[in-house]
Amino acid sequence: MIVLTLEERTLAANVRRLMAERDWSIRKLAEKCKMPHPTLQSLLEERSSPRVGTLCVLARVFELSEQTLLSKPDDVAQAPSRRQKRAS
Repeated sequence: MIVLTLEERTLAANVRRLMAERDWSIRKLAEKCKMPHPTLQSLLEERSSPRVGTLCVLARVFELSEQTLLSKPDDVAQAPSRRQKRAS
């Protein structure tokens, strides 16, 4: 049995929520991330710990910082995207 940290469980919850907001399937996210569908499915079902590279790719795809993806959902909803930060 794998025991995930609070941050890893929060990451999975945030990614599921962000996918729902965009109406993306796991396959759509896998395509955008250029990674195998089973890798993301395992992460979203909280069956594995993400690698640092996976976290970085997810942050890039969702245009958020890695730290934001690991934050409570309330913090993610209020965080500006990377695109918004560059425009400032």
